Amino acid sequence: MAKEEKTFLIGDLAEELDVQPATARGMLRAAKVEKTGKQYEWSKTAFDKVVRQLKAEKKADEKATAKPAKKDVAKKGKAKAEKEMADA
Repeated sequence: MAKEEKTFLIGDLAEELDVQPATARGMLRAAKVEKTGKQYEWSKTAFDKVVRQLKAEKKADEKATAKPAKKDVAKKGKAKAEKEMADA
Protein backbone atom coordinates (compact mmCIF):
# COMPACT_ATOMS: atom_id res chain seq x y z
CA MET A 1 0.00 0.00 0.00
CA ALA A 2 1.42 3.40 -0.98
CA LYS A 3 1.81 5.94 1.77
CA GLU A 4 -0.47 8.92 1.12
CA GLU A 5 1.35 12.24 1.19
CA LYS A 6 -0.06 15.02 3.37
CA THR A 7 -1.72 17.89 1.51
CA PHE A 8 -0.98 21.39 2.76
CA LEU A 9 -3.75 24.00 2.58
CA ILE A 10 -4.08 27.76 3.04
CA GLY A 11 -4.41 27.36 6.83
CA ASP A 12 -1.05 25.61 6.98
CA LEU A 13 0.52 28.38 4.90
CA ALA A 14 -1.01 31.12 7.06
CA GLU A 15 0.32 29.42 10.20
CA GLU A 16 3.80 29.07 8.67
CA LEU A 17 3.88 32.76 7.67
CA ASP A 18 2.27 33.90 10.95
CA VAL A 19 -0.56 35.73 9.16
CA GLN A 20 -4.33 35.36 8.80
CA PRO A 21 -5.61 33.05 6.01
CA ALA A 22 -7.04 36.03 4.09
CA THR A 23 -3.64 37.72 4.18
CA ALA A 24 -1.96 34.53 2.98
CA ARG A 25 -4.40 34.35 0.04
CA GLY A 26 -3.62 37.97 -0.83
CA MET A 27 0.09 37.21 -0.74
CA LEU A 28 -0.44 34.25 -3.07
CA ARG A 29 -2.40 36.40 -5.52
CA ALA A 30 0.28 39.10 -5.43
CA ALA A 31 2.94 36.47 -6.11
CA LYS A 32 0.77 35.05 -8.94
CA VAL A 33 0.75 31.55 -7.46
CA GLU A 34 -1.79 29.40 -9.33
CA LYS A 35 -4.53 27.43 -7.58
CA THR A 36 -4.57 23.69 -8.14
CA GLY A 37 -8.29 23.53 -8.91
CA LYS A 38 -10.81 25.25 -6.65
CA GLN A 39 -8.41 25.83 -3.78
CA TYR A 40 -4.77 26.27 -2.93
CA GLU A 41 -3.17 22.97 -1.96
CA TRP A 42 0.38 21.66 -2.11
CA SER A 43 2.54 18.62 -1.52
CA LYS A 44 5.33 19.01 1.04
CA THR A 45 7.96 19.98 -1.54
CA ALA A 46 5.67 22.43 -3.35
CA PHE A 47 4.55 23.89 0.00
CA ASP A 48 8.15 24.48 1.08
CA LYS A 49 8.87 26.20 -2.24
CA VAL A 50 5.85 28.52 -1.88
CA VAL A 51 6.78 29.34 1.73
CA ARG A 52 10.34 30.27 0.70
CA GLN A 53 9.03 32.43 -2.15
CA LEU A 54 6.50 34.29 0.00
CA LYS A 55 8.94 34.81 2.87
CA ALA A 56 11.48 36.28 0.45
CA GLU A 57 8.86 38.62 -1.03
CA LYS A 58 7.61 39.60 2.43
CA LYS A 59 11.18 40.40 3.51
CA ALA A 60 11.78 42.45 0.35
CA ASP A 61 8.53 44.38 0.92
CA GLU A 62 9.45 45.09 4.54
CA LYS A 63 12.89 46.29 3.47
CA ALA A 64 11.41 48.54 0.78
CA THR A 65 8.92 50.12 3.17
CA ALA A 66 11.29 50.41 6.14
CA LYS A 67 11.53 53.83 7.74
CA PRO A 68 14.83 55.62 7.23
CA ALA A 69 17.20 55.63 10.16
CA LYS A 70 16.92 58.54 12.56
CA LYS A 71 20.31 59.76 11.40
CA ASP A 72 19.01 60.03 7.83
CA VAL A 73 15.92 61.90 9.01
CA ALA A 74 18.09 64.28 11.03
CA LYS A 75 20.27 64.99 8.00
CA LYS A 76 17.23 65.63 5.83
CA GLY A 77 15.80 67.93 8.48
CA LYS A 78 19.05 69.86 8.71
CA ALA A 79 19.31 70.15 4.92
CA LYS A 80 15.73 71.37 4.71
CA ALA A 81 16.35 73.96 7.42
CA GLU A 82 19.51 75.16 5.66
CA LYS A 83 17.61 75.46 2.38
CA GLU A 84 14.84 77.46 4.05
CA MET A 85 17.46 79.78 5.56
CA ALA A 86 19.11 80.25 2.16
CA ASP A 87 15.75 81.00 0.51
CA ALA A 88 14.85 83.61 3.14
